[in-house]
Amino acid sequence: MMLVGSGSLWAGPALNILIAAAAILSLFRFARAVWGDPVRSALAAWVWAFSPTVVATSAQARQYDLLALCTILFMWTVWRCADHTRPIGWKHYAALAGMTS
Repeated sequence: MMLVGSGSLWAGPALNILIAAAAILSLFRFARAVWGDPVRSALAAWVWAFSPTVVATSAQARQYDLLALCTILFMWTVWRCADHTRPIGWKHYAALAGMTS
């Protein structure tokens, strides 16, 4: 019996897959920004995507994929704000302040 709305049994797993895919793509882009090497970045994303622990956890609970995505995005923002080789706009500091609050 569904309490609210009408949905399918695949709505939850589909959301898990979308969040996991966003985490993998974010990890690849963050690693590419840090290392500058697409091969090493793809290897980092591949290891994350096919790690047995990550796959098993993703099948059970959404919050772990969401936590991983938020952590990757947070660390990417911290790295971007700490990188003094490129100019940093106020948007990056606003994003960092929003993530930490």
